[in-house]
Amino acid sequence: MNILYQRVKRGDLGVEQAKLSFYRVFALGMLLDEGLDDSLAIRAIELAHRFHLPAAYDAQYLALAEREGCDFWTADQRLRNTVQGAVGVGAVAGHISADQSEHAIMTA
Repeated sequence: MNILYQRVKRGDLGVEQAKLSFYRVFALGMLLDEGLDDSLAIRAIELAHRFHLPAAYDAQYLALAEREGCDFWTADQRLRNTVQGAVGVGAVAGHISADQSEHAIMTA
């Protein structure tokens, strides 16, 4: 998925073309990850493009937090500032307790 987003950033593909390419990979029956949900990956491409992220990796965590309706915790100050309040998840930097961890998506 990240390669498709990198091509969007370079201007080789539009977002819709990248999404279509991703759907074509799934249509081949190829499994990229046993737990990967195609709608989650598509949403990650949209979020990466919307926030001009350098790669789609962080957007995958963000899309997962959005889908699960939980907080998105990150120590990446720039990422936090970029997405804070812009999507339907909380974006909070800092440490997280064991009690909080079962209701949050975390990335470094």
